[in-house]
Amino acid sequence: MFTNRGKALTFDDILLIPGFSDITPDAVDITTWLTPSIPLRIPLLSAAMDTVTEAAMAISMARMGGIGIIHKNMPVSRQRLEVEKVKKSESGMILDPVTISPNNTVQEALDLMSDFRVSGLPVVEGDRLVGILTNRDVRFVEDAQAVRVAEVMTSENLVTVPMGTSLEESKRHLHEHRIEKLLVVDEGGRLRGLITMKDIDKVQKYPNACKDDKGRLRVGAAIGIGRDCEARAEQLLEGGADVLVLDSAHGHSVNVLKAIRQVKSAFPTCQLVAGNVATYCCEKLRQVGAKPVTVSDSRGMIYDPEGIDVALLKQVKEVERAPLTRYAELKPGAQHTPTSAYPKGRNAVWSVPCDAAFPSATQNELNLADAQALLANGCRCVVEGANMPSTIDAAHAFVKAGIHYGPAKAANAGGVAISQLEMAQNASMQSWSFETVDGKLLKIMQGIHNSAAETAKEFGAPGNLVLGANIAGFRKVADAMIAQGI
Repeated sequence: MFTNRGKALTFDDILLIPGFSDITPDAVDITTWLTPSIPLRIPLLSAAMDTVTEAAMAISMARMGGIGIIHKNMPVSRQRLEVEKVKKSESGMILDPVTISPNNTVQEALDLMSDFRVSGLPVVEGDRLVGILTNRDVRFVEDAQAVRVAEVMTSENLVTVPMGTSLEESKRHLHEHRIEKLLVVDEGGRLRGLITMKDIDKVQKYPNACKDDKGRLRVGAAIGIGRDCEARAEQLLEGGADVLVLDSAHGHSVNVLKAIRQVKSAFPTCQLVAGNVATYCCEKLRQVGAKPVTVSDSRGMIYDPEGIDVALLKQVKEVERAPLTRYAELKPGAQHTPTSAYPKGRNAVWSVPCDAAFPSATQNELNLADAQALLANGCRCVVEGANMPSTIDAAHAFVKAGIHYGPAKAANAGGVAISQLEMAQNASMQSWSFETVDGKLLKIMQGIHNSAAETAKEFGAPGNLVLGANIAGFRKVADAMIAQGI
């Protein structure tokens, strides 16, 4: 709602007068390529973040021309099921339909129908078609656990079509026989596919849908860099995932590169997306008047005593997509140290004397020995820009030394805060400038710092932002629970 001198206006009271345009929608092409083999009709890809996308979201996105990435915050069996739901949701012809054996119980069939949101299942022995089970067949079954599929399925006068039947011909058969599912079989009576009226309608309703060469909706899935990386990738690819996204806070880390090599070695044709998102710490430091002197990637570190040239760094990492050795080649005075020359068990970037350090890559990248080196060299401030980049021992060392230590749970809240600001823009139907968003983010982060600092002081530990952030966070959760009557 807008207000002007006490008058309230709603969207019903306002008319935005459009300007003249000689560009019609049919003249606009927004197609793009996600990978060399996966085109998108619209440039829309969901985040691989936990809880963002499951089957329902992925289906909706693919129908509109984008692609959804099923998150990995679930057992691999569940994640594969979400992928399979998308792949089996609709197609010109479903090549691998969900089936049931005549020896299964009706309850097992109902569970399958619920999981995949289908109204019927072909019944097969091996791969030979013996019947079909629909909602009409099970409507009056009283004890689904005690009744076998064979007892209630339709097995006589099955309507089937051979391989290669066109969608138009299939539509004619469906109308003629007043059925919703058309069974596709080969000469030996083996089930080879399923055509439904719903799928035919959706082909016409969603002409821009993102589909594979078999007419199935495309879907991606997230994997991590943990021990189950390859096993999870195998399950998801077998389930039909078109692309895998390596979900990590920072792409330029040795573990991420190892995972990429591992997956591509095991599955050479796999479409794999991985990358780096933590590249702007130096830019922000420059903006506030600080002089960053070191950066690192998976191959080594750069020490530039004149201060990191942010424009050159972006050119190297974002345009040329080159290692930091390239920065040293282009910037006189910059020194490159390869990882092979690092002190054993340590990261050399933390050996450079500094006033402040900003670990912003991967979990546990800064250990106790690194912390001791920083403190010995006069570091007075450590601010974490990733998820738990300092080990517990390192964190304890910073707290004990009494330096300004911003733990990740508070200092790395910017990503969540930006998501909140995006939601606010969407809710208000506004588009804020970069400067506006940055200003709002600054106020949010200042509020987080002040809350942690004040809470630490309240509990007799002034300056201990770890304690302050923990207690302030617990309080906020408790207050929310109380407000909800819990």
